[in-house]
Amino acid sequence: MERQLAKVGDVVKFGLTIGTSEVGKGSFFIDPFSMVLKCLNGMQHNEYGSRKIHLGKNHGSAEAREWYTDATLQLDDQAFLAKTKDTVEHFFSGPVFDEIIAKMESASDTPLLAAPKEVIELVTKKYSFNEEESDLVLEHFIKEDSRSVWGLGNAVTRASQDLSSYNRASEFEAIGGGIIELPRNEWKTVEARA
Repeated sequence: MERQLAKVGDVVKFGLTIGTSEVGKGSFFIDPFSMVLKCLNGMQHNEYGSRKIHLGKNHGSAEAREWYTDATLQLDDQAFLAKTKDTVEHFFSGPVFDEIIAKMESASDTPLLAAPKEVIELVTKKYSFNEEESDLVLEHFIKEDSRSVWGLGNAVTRASQDLSSYNRASEFEAIGGGIIELPRNEWKTVEARA
């Protein structure tokens, strides 16, 4: 699914991030994902997905799993697959991506009037960036040349491409999406402190 941000002209493509627990706890998540095509920056929009939807299956203790019949386990699998299908269809039906686009448009209309370094210092503190990460975000924020929440979110997701750790890069994609989601009044607070 592809949409254009009317106010800035950027084309955004939407998809999903699908994953499971790395530690075998049976969790499963589906989160909306967007990519700005001009720079291939990816943003995860976790607040619409796994934080609200937990589709994982856990059959209880190891002992309990032993007495479930194959028929019971098959029914459980069918229910799990049906939930997954419904979730994917829900995301691609339009309203979730429409809401994300509206927030992106709002972010492009929310200026950050403080000096770039001051904005990045505040974001660094909020999201616990190390010095290298902070410098990368500042560099891309200046290059982005959009002193808006949209520009800041893009600077963070662009910085993710320079990180050597895949897990940290994924966190940055989620942080970039989270920046777009922050309420506008929080940015007024940032401006007041800067």
